[in-house]
Amino acid sequence: MLENYRNILFFPIMIIFFSVQAAAALAATGPTAAEYGVVLNLSGKQRMLTQKMSKEIMLVALDVDKSANLNNLAATASLFNKTLKGLRDGDTDLRLPETSNGRIRRQLDKVEKIWIDFYAVVKQIVDSGTVSPEQIENVATQNLPLLKEMNKCVNLYEKDASGAGLKADPALAVTINLSGKQRMLTQKMSKE
Repeated sequence: MLENYRNILFFPIMIIFFSVQAAAALAATGPTAAEYGVVLNLSGKQRMLTQKMSKEIMLVALDVDKSANLNNLAATASLFNKTLKGLRDGDTDLRLPETSNGRIRRQLDKVEKIWIDFYAVVKQIVDSGTVSPEQIENVATQNLPLLKEMNKCVNLYEKDASGAGLKADPALAVTINLSGKQRMLTQKMSKE
């Protein structure tokens, strides 16, 4: 009789054990190489978008193709916002997995803290269609910190990708990061 109880308990316990192990293994795998490629590309693009928004704000302030640049500014800010949220929480449209790395999530928090104030200024400009001297000063003050904190985030993603998902080709993470820096620099040069 005791053996029957053991058999009755043994199989459900084993099923639960292996189910938990399988779930843990799936959770621990992290992003695939393809997902890391998307993460590195879009996080690197975020750096470029910080500079593009600043450039578009200056073009609006200088009354250069104002309507088009206001529309561009709204679209650029919306994309930055969507991507920033997607980097943290995942976004199926952008093919971004959720970030589970605590260090990267804390860095995204730093980016978001700056972004909240920066985005508020962008929304004011888009809504009013004008740029005040105070807004220019605010953007000039926040632009580089936003860029630098986003760059730190990209570097953390690169390190994470090189150590995990892109083990077969760690140089790929570096290449994707460098191409993102080039995009950012083209916007930075045109802004300045």
